[in-house]
Amino acid sequence: MPQPPLDRMLAQAALDAVQQHGTIALAAVALKMAPSTLQSRVRTATGYGLRASGQPAYEALADESVPPLSSVFDDRWDTFTKWIGRTRSMRAAPKVTKPKRRIIDHYSDLHIPHMNEAAFYNALALNHGGHHAVIGGDSLNAGAASRFIESDIVHPRDEMAMLTVVLQAVAERYEEVDVNIGNHVDRFRKYFGQRLPPYMMFLCRLNPIQFVVDGLRMEHGITNIRVAKPVIDDLSSSNWMTFVGDCAFTHGESHSKLHLRPAENVAAWLRRWQRHLPVQPRVVVQEHNHRAGMAYDDAAGVLLLQAPCFSQNVSYQTGPDLKYGPNQIGYIRLTQENGRTLINESRFYLMDEGGEARVA
Repeated sequence: MPQPPLDRMLAQAALDAVQQHGTIALAAVALKMAPSTLQSRVRTATGYGLRASGQPAYEALADESVPPLSSVFDDRWDTFTKWIGRTRSMRAAPKVTKPKRRIIDHYSDLHIPHMNEAAFYNALALNHGGHHAVIGGDSLNAGAASRFIESDIVHPRDEMAMLTVVLQAVAERYEEVDVNIGNHVDRFRKYFGQRLPPYMMFLCRLNPIQFVVDGLRMEHGITNIRVAKPVIDDLSSSNWMTFVGDCAFTHGESHSKLHLRPAENVAAWLRRWQRHLPVQPRVVVQEHNHRAGMAYDDAAGVLLLQAPCFSQNVSYQTGPDLKYGPNQIGYIRLTQENGRTLINESRFYLMDEGGEARVA
């Protein structure tokens, strides 16, 4: 005998429980039912078009701001570009040259939309003559999918629109641009992982940064931007580092109150995996920690650089757990000769909150 349709009130209760407890597993424990039963009810509620009672405003906005459907690809693409804010025309990217000496500028941890715009654009204006730019990990903050308490939740559409403008500005100035992957974009995958069954996770494999870069290439013909790819035996989890010559730009998730310890931890990890790496690095630039530092490890023969950032201070940094210090704003400039980093001509530069430069 066929089962009667699920009552809409029960379907709504299932959605509300998942919203309250965060995952289907925890919600099922609270409701004293099997997770598969709760998951079935959530699917039915979605089919009814229901939303959780406590759904954040930015999720409702996402539902309301979906581009209208069109049967013509060009119409849909035009709608998407307006929806995400791609309205700025681009100048031609510089031609790629192959000078003996190449200057690499590294801008890390923008945390859009919390980027310190004054400092970042002043740094771009100061750095004349650079050939290669590396945009460090965590260029997107992904606060809409975060469990951290933040003062301002921004729609992912607006974050991606701002990243589009930033990458356009960098691509106009540099011959080559590499974009590193950080840990913040994983917030989106974790968010969907708590709401989608495993067999549907293929739908969120695309990195949102790659999504923006692909759009710039398709819309404006920008081809000088690359997103970090796996570097160790094609293992997807090794896309948190980018190699330029003998320099490894890394976004290792290492924390320590000891100065430069995160960079030391990453360098030690790279030594353990050295036979799997494309290059044995002589320079390691560690992102993620928002605190600048520089030291030469004589034993390992490696220059360690801990990167400053271009992020404003955010709410959780001043929390009572005392884990974080204030951000240090700035960038790193390296000089390479035939792919070999010139140690004595590489350093980091700090800036104040208003974007004024000061030498470290």
